[in-house]
Amino acid sequence: MSSNNEPAPSRKSYFKLNEFLSNVKHYKNTFKGEIQWCNNLSLNDWKTHYLQITNTGALTHSIDELTADSTNIQPIIKHLQQCEIEIIRDTQSTFKDINANCNFITQVNTLGKDNKVYLRVKSWNDFKKLLTCLIWWSSMKTNGIFNKFQVSPPREFKKKKMGKPESLLVYKLNVFGPIVKNIALPPATNTLGNHDLINNDNNGVGWFSAMGVLKSDGTLDLLLQSDGSLIYSLNINQLLKSEIRILDSSVLQNENCLFLGELPLLRNQLDLEKFRIENISSSNNNSIDIPQEIIIEFPLRIDLEDCFVALQSYARSEYLSVIGSDKSNDMKISNSFKISILEANFQSINLNDKNNTPWSIFTDITAWGHTWARTSMVPNSPNPFWREEFKFNELLRLTDSYLEIKQLFQDPNNKKRLRLIGKIKITQEIINDTKYNKETRLPVMDIDNQNFQIGTICIKISSNLNFILPSTNFIKLEKLLINANLSMVSNLIYKSSSSMENDNKLTQTSIIFLDIFQSLSRIEEWLHVLIDKELAKIDGTVSRINQKNLDSRHIFNSLFRGNSILTKSIEQYFFRVGSEYLNKALSGILKEIIESNKSCELDPTRIKEKDEAKKGKIIGDNYKRLYSWVTKIWKRLYVTSNDLPIEIRNVLKIFRQKLEIICIDDTLQIILNGISGLLFLRFFCPVILNPKLFKYVSQNLNETSRRNLTLISKVLLNLSTLTQFANKEPWLMKMNNFIDKRHNELLDYIDKMTQKKLDFNSKILNLSSTISRPKLAIDQVTLNDLPQIPYLIDKNLRETEFVNLIVNFSQENMIRMEKYNHTDSDGKRDLKEEEGLLNGSSINLSMDKKDLDSPVEVKPEIGELEFEKITENNTEVFGDDLMNLLKSDDVGPKNKGLDSGTNSSVIFNSIIPKTEEENYMMKELEQESCLLYNRIDHVRKRLSDYECASSTLFEDKKYSISLSHKIFYEEVKEGKKIVLKLLSKPASEYSSARLQKFFTKGVPSKSNNSIGDSHSRFLSIDVHDESPKSKNRTSLHGAPSDNGAKDDHLILPTSQGKGSLGNRFSPTKLSRIMRKPPNADVPKEQSSRKLTRWFKKKKETEGT
Repeated sequence: MSSNNEPAPSRKSYFKLNEFLSNVKHYKNTFKGEIQWCNNLSLNDWKTHYLQITNTGALTHSIDELTADSTNIQPIIKHLQQCEIEIIRDTQSTFKDINANCNFITQVNTLGKDNKVYLRVKSWNDFKKLLTCLIWWSSMKTNGIFNKFQVSPPREFKKKKMGKPESLLVYKLNVFGPIVKNIALPPATNTLGNHDLINNDNNGVGWFSAMGVLKSDGTLDLLLQSDGSLIYSLNINQLLKSEIRILDSSVLQNENCLFLGELPLLRNQLDLEKFRIENISSSNNNSIDIPQEIIIEFPLRIDLEDCFVALQSYARSEYLSVIGSDKSNDMKISNSFKISILEANFQSINLNDKNNTPWSIFTDITAWGHTWARTSMVPNSPNPFWREEFKFNELLRLTDSYLEIKQLFQDPNNKKRLRLIGKIKITQEIINDTKYNKETRLPVMDIDNQNFQIGTICIKISSNLNFILPSTNFIKLEKLLINANLSMVSNLIYKSSSSMENDNKLTQTSIIFLDIFQSLSRIEEWLHVLIDKELAKIDGTVSRINQKNLDSRHIFNSLFRGNSILTKSIEQYFFRVGSEYLNKALSGILKEIIESNKSCELDPTRIKEKDEAKKGKIIGDNYKRLYSWVTKIWKRLYVTSNDLPIEIRNVLKIFRQKLEIICIDDTLQIILNGISGLLFLRFFCPVILNPKLFKYVSQNLNETSRRNLTLISKVLLNLSTLTQFANKEPWLMKMNNFIDKRHNELLDYIDKMTQKKLDFNSKILNLSSTISRPKLAIDQVTLNDLPQIPYLIDKNLRETEFVNLIVNFSQENMIRMEKYNHTDSDGKRDLKEEEGLLNGSSINLSMDKKDLDSPVEVKPEIGELEFEKITENNTEVFGDDLMNLLKSDDVGPKNKGLDSGTNSSVIFNSIIPKTEEENYMMKELEQESCLLYNRIDHVRKRLSDYECASSTLFEDKKYSISLSHKIFYEEVKEGKKIVLKLLSKPASEYSSARLQKFFTKGVPSKSNNSIGDSHSRFLSIDVHDESPKSKNRTSLHGAPSDNGAKDDHLILPTSQGKGSLGNRFSPTKLSRIMRKPPNADVPKEQSSRKLTRWFKKKKETEGT
């Protein structure tokens, strides 16, 4: 000890990165020790207690260490996740320590109720341990699944020997984007307007024509078509998947437009850096002020699909993940929803301006500051009627989304002016609220005075939020679906279709199976199975009626007139493969009919003219007009018969073949009724009746156009079944002449559509199906997690929905089985063998419904199984081990393919009958669906909970170092106190620095300009040595060295006591050389040479 007259020598001690890493490794994310704490500094009511930070992030206290057990520990803060830390210099500390007096107060803020606490420790070493622990917990996410979003880093281009990236896709494009000043850009070849509706030549953006070249390094170059010179480039690797979007056709009246570019509000939501278009500095305005975005119009839909998938493969992914989890446990979300905007009422306000300028009213649907959908414009009406539906599928939680009601004024000089009337915020909670599934009227408040209601708007929202695992989890499910008996799969739906309350659920179920089997190339087989199901039901009904000697013709007359899984599936499939045909074959004629606005009405009661002679003349003219339009449409369909997609004709062919087998009498009429129900009623007529729904026209139809198209559809439907108009609609009996004249043509057309005879008509529509598509040079692993080409089917989403459906179907069947097995006074009733596949299931669904007693033995829930860890890839071990756990003795035939622990498809013994094999495969399909369902549920619950580190993360030095990149700090002066704030993101670009800079600036430099230097001096203490003899001793914690953050050991030489070795040849160096490599791959000779060199250098240094 030093004497009273002579002060003890002192030196500076700093908190360095190597100490932070060592604390993480040794103490992990916990802390224990005696600490003073309080909730309010002004009260100065410090309490000295034994405090702990647990491995779940709870800050607790007890009176002392001896009483620190589960009964006496009280929580101060229950969850430290995502806490905010401030370090304040303490001038009134009561703690005294001979070696180190730590004069800091740590303020911890959290999001909970008791959200603030002040901590004070007596030793510098304890302070560094506490700060390490708090920094660790500040990087963990709080509860809530949407708080776990992460963004993948940009892809790095691996250069080949040639060095230059290859061109993958080349397109001729129309581009809406920044106009470059010193390049003469050719005008666009389209007639599309500006997406913001205001044509401003001075805003630095506009339409032009260019060649688009996507390169293998993820760069999209826009080139001049004349000489190939570069206009500007976009680095797709820096864009998010959500920033590459297919624009709804309502925005630009074109379905082949793609948005590319920065969404600043979205990037703020994810705390991401800005995006910049490259080589654009020569534009008219400052490039910082120009929106960093473009809109691309493709010539064909297939070009858009190919380019969209290719661009998505390079973009950064938004996904849900907890720190340290295996990639197979990451999740993406499918936040899909439909918004229907029906009508609005603004009669309480005057919408005219002072000049009575003509105007139209419409509604924009915006998100992240951009318009993604738009209703049609209704001219000069305070009661606009739209009834339009818009579909969205987002990858993120929706924020900053609005319904914006606007007026567009257009004066005689064609000058346009927009006025925002009002807007309604649409939150994620509103989207997922089931009360909006019904038509709901919302108030519209004045844009300038939110307390004043100016009108109402009627909307309806339906949503579906799914959490999707990576494609590697679905490999086994896909193999089972590829080999499954589709007739048995269809049984699952038909058993539960009666419980589907409405057409929407029936439609959604049909789409799920349709998409899955289309992506697996089994779509035609699936439709054939559904046709068999429907015809078998009809055949059974007819047999029962015939046994009673009753007339069964009405059964066939109404063939496929109702809604079923088959009709909904065929409806969706025909429109998917035939939409381009409908557009090119019928859209021009329909626009002509609507634009003419001349009536075809033949019903005398609907004509207002009272003079009979004039009324007769009007009816005569209308008849000629109706005859002409129907003839024109029929002729168009007849001459383009060979253009109708072969996929549609294949379905009609197999349908006719199966129908001819079960029908003996009146086969022709039954065939006509069936083909009419599928082709005319569900394919041609919906387009004719409502061309606006299919985007052929942008405005709502008036009464005249609606009536005209209804009459045309009636005539075509009667023609399709060769049915004459009779007394029910006598005014249409004149059109029987048209049906009689086209009798032979109709039969010829039906024979061609069902491939009963060859079709020698020329193909005249030039559909894109005749164009070969490029093969995308993308690895299969990446492609598996992208939308599937063609039609951009999200296979992983559909497989997730399939799993949910199978589990729901299983639950329904288990409930029915319980009812059937209900014990009465006579004892138990026997199960019927034909009760079906699922009744014999041995699956435990781990259902949340407590009142449902499972008929099988209760098994542990997925989260309880010790082999399942979120830090590991469980796609193989999870499925096989759990399936063995759930398997009962009567599951099916024992098979090596199932017990081998692999995900290969099952190889059955040849002696097993085929029906038993198929039953066994279906049970396995059902089991795999249940396993995936539980796994999704388990991972989702983990993501919803507070984030806690896995045990392996503490050994990961890279992650610990990465914390210094993620956390920022800045100096704030509050009165006379200097506060060091640790932030999860910089407060501003210039005022904040990364924590790594704080760590690596352990030794004060000569310059005082560095923010890191000033903070390092702030967070440092004077260490008083106990005796002069300790002057040359090595400090255990935080002594500065020239190595700075590069030192990775706790024991470091001080600046005053380097010894004869010097800093370069510290004991740390020797320990590194002596340490055995983790992989033990270094040869012994090489290690010996390194050791010899070390001793040689050491001897030379000592001699010097």
